[in-house]
Amino acid sequence: MNISNVSIENVVISNAKEGGVISQADGVSIKNVKVYAKDGKQLTVRSSKNLTVDGTSYAEIDNKGTLININ
Repeated sequence: MNISNVSIENVVISNAKEGGVISQADGVSIKNVKVYAKDGKQLTVRSSKNLTVDGTSYAEIDNKGTLININ
């Protein structure tokens, strides 16, 4: 089952061990989010579609995934 129609806005995550992960999602919107992770990765996305990050749209991301910098 996919996660769908989620908005994350105006969030700061600091001192995280790892960056965020979005997997098997449809219709996620991220705006004004900052992630400060010890591993240096901010957001990893895999097997998802219709993602928007600060105005940049991603129609589909496969299961290999992609790293998205959001800071």
